[in-house]
Amino acid sequence: MSKPIYAVHFLTEDYTPKHGNEKPWKVGETRTVKGTLSLCKKGYHYCHDWKAALLGDFLYGPIACIVKVEPSGDEDDHKGVSHTRTLVGAWNVEREMRLFAADEAERCLKAWEKRSGKVADIRSWAAVKAARAFANNQISADELSAAESAAESAAESAARSA
Repeated sequence: MSKPIYAVHFLTEDYTPKHGNEKPWKVGETRTVKGTLSLCKKGYHYCHDWKAALLGDFLYGPIACIVKVEPSGDEDDHKGVSHTRTLVGAWNVEREMRLFAADEAERCLKAWEKRSGKVADIRSWAAVKAARAFANNQISADELSAAESAAESAAESAARSA
C-alpha cells in the first residue's frame, strides 16, 4: 500500500463525477473500489496538481476538489488512479473559471490586434464583456447567449474574409 497523497479532482455542480453512476460526494467522505485498477477505466482518478487538471482535459465541472488518495503506480504525467479517495475539500469555482476564460479571450483579442494591425470585431469584445458580466451576475443567461451568438457570427465573418 502506498503512502497517501493529496491531489486534485473536479466534480460536476451536483458533486457527482462526470463518468459513472455514483451518488453525490460529501466533504469528508471516503470511498473504496475493489478489484484491479486501470487508468481511465477503473478506480478513483485524480490529477497530480491544478495545472494537470486544468490543461489535461480533466475539468469535468465547476467543483474543484482536494482529495486524499493512495497512488497505485498506474499513472502518467497528469493523472493517477487509486482504490480509495477521500474528499477533503470542495469549492464551486465556476465564477473564477468564467473570469479566467474572459481574461484569456481578451489576451487573445489583444494579441490578434497587435499581430494583424486591425481592430477586432466589436462583437468579440462585447462577448468578453458579457462573459464577465454573467460571471458577476449582472446579466442573464439569455443575454450571455446573445453575446456568444454575435461573437460566433463575427468569427465566421472573419474566417470568410481571410
